[in-house]
Amino acid sequence: MNSNMMITLVWLGAFTMVVLTVYFIMKFKSVRPPDVLEVSMPPKRKSDWQKPGIVVLGIGFGILMTGILHTNTIIDNDAINVGIVTICAGVAMVIANVLDKDKSTED
Repeated sequence: MNSNMMITLVWLGAFTMVVLTVYFIMKFKSVRPPDVLEVSMPPKRKSDWQKPGIVVLGIGFGILMTGILHTNTIIDNDAINVGIVTICAGVAMVIANVLDKDKSTED
C-alpha cells in the first residue's frame, strides 16, 4: 500500500470514529424518561457508563497486547491478533455483567 492510501485510510478511520462516537452519545442521551401518566411502566434506572466503559477498556487492552506482541515479533499472525482482541472484549463483557449484577442486588 502506498503512503497516500495509508494516510487516507487513517483519516477516514478517525473521521468514522468521531462520527460514530457522537452518534452513540446522542442516541444514549436521547432515551427519554417515561411520562408521569404512564403508571404501568416502571421508571427507568438512571443510565450509567460502567458497562460500555469496561468493554471499551477490554478492547483497548487487547489492542495494546497485540501491539506489544507485534513489536516484539513474538507473533505475526493476524488471526491471533483478532483472537486476542476478541477474548479481551469477551472477558470485559463478563466482568461488566458481574459488576452490574452485584450493583443491582445492592439496590
